[in-house]
Amino acid sequence: MEIEKLTKRESEIAQAFAKGASHRGVAAQLGIAPTTVRTHLGTVYRKLGVRSKIELFHRLNGLSEAPDRPVQESARPAPSTARPFVVVLPFTNLSGQPEQDALITGLVDRLSGTLAHFSALRVISSASSLAYRDTQKNLSTIAQELSANYAVRGGFLRSGERVRVSTELTDAATGTLLWSRSFDGNWSDILDLQDELARAIASAIEPEIRVQETTKAQRQPEAVDAWTIYCRAYHAAFSFSAEGYDQAEAFCHEALSIDPTCGSAHALLGRIHFMRVILSLEQDPRRAIEKGIDHCQKALAIDERDEVAFGCLSCNLVMAGAFDDAFMALDRAMQINPNHPELYNARALANVFAKDGSFQQVISDSEYALKVSPNDPMRWTFLTNIGMAHLADDENGSLHDAQKAFRTAAAEPKASWIPFSGAAMAALAIGNTDEFETYLERARKVLPGLGHRDHLQAFGHLIERSSRMRHLVEGIGKAIT
Repeated sequence: MEIEKLTKRESEIAQAFAKGASHRGVAAQLGIAPTTVRTHLGTVYRKLGVRSKIELFHRLNGLSEAPDRPVQESARPAPSTARPFVVVLPFTNLSGQPEQDALITGLVDRLSGTLAHFSALRVISSASSLAYRDTQKNLSTIAQELSANYAVRGGFLRSGERVRVSTELTDAATGTLLWSRSFDGNWSDILDLQDELARAIASAIEPEIRVQETTKAQRQPEAVDAWTIYCRAYHAAFSFSAEGYDQAEAFCHEALSIDPTCGSAHALLGRIHFMRVILSLEQDPRRAIEKGIDHCQKALAIDERDEVAFGCLSCNLVMAGAFDDAFMALDRAMQINPNHPELYNARALANVFAKDGSFQQVISDSEYALKVSPNDPMRWTFLTNIGMAHLADDENGSLHDAQKAFRTAAAEPKASWIPFSGAAMAALAIGNTDEFETYLERARKVLPGLGHRDHLQAFGHLIERSSRMRHLVEGIGKAIT
């Protein structure tokens, strides 16, 4: 029987979940955390070769599957059927000093724990990965034994008071190198250094895995599992276009029809509604934000530790003017995962919009996001927030730094009209009429029909805080009409 493949705890969780209980419901029944339920269910799905709650019910009850959704006989489904598994393998001791091995063990443990904070990833425990410290097995064999999709490995070198950690991310199945980077630090406080390295490496790796997962989803048009369809939605959403958002919304609903517990799809729907409003693509902004808040709350009902859902909720609450609630949502998100660049971007946005928001916080949060995720699809928004902060800070803001940030943001391939208009306003403030007209025209090409109302929606919240912004928004309004 299929149930014999499961441990007692896995069987309890699987039976309760298959009968219709949510992750939180199962957790309440068994007195365990919802995240523990999700982890065990991932193992159950892998052991039984199922891809949804419906398939799980059929397998546990010995029923045949629908003809168009056959269950695979393999105990391990294709990597795209759920959130990817990541393993951090023991780093190589390049110093040749045995006393460094304990520090490397600590680093692997800290890095595994830090990666586990990202709700989009599942991480193999360091206890399992460290068992391969002296193995002669190759990466593909280790990956198969651990059911890992991605492997993190590297080298640890100490020279005097300097430490260098080289890191690489590899596709575990193919051995293809996906990303590599070196991190340097001081030996003076090794415990702080371990934490710093773990945060830096984890924050850099997670966006790379997201890119890989969305790329794989685009290459598998025949796939019908919820995770792959969600990844297609993610890819479409980050085109930052009306068509892309429509396509992403359809994919999200398709993913939810397959697996109603796909909280990531609800969180992405929350982001889509918010982005439509801020980019002036929504006819009924208030209703859109209400929908966005609802989807984020549904995501959190599925997984109360989904930091991305909290981040998206905060963005919608900002647009609703509920700043206290928005900052509380951000505080909760940061408690769950203080390493996610999206959360720093969300906090920067909240400080841009809030009447008493800190422009310095906007700049520092955006610079951190740029540092840890330099290839992020949201990069242009990181830069735009920096430009807004400088432009709206009448006392301490730098017009030239604002101009530089907006220009760089506008050069990003998927930038919206906002950084182009920002660059136009910075040029207007500096007195460069030619550049003002050039960037304003480019903004109107990105969003045909761009008008003064759109600028009030995107920049108007800063008018009460900045006489310069009031003057610039008025000036761009006169130029458009």
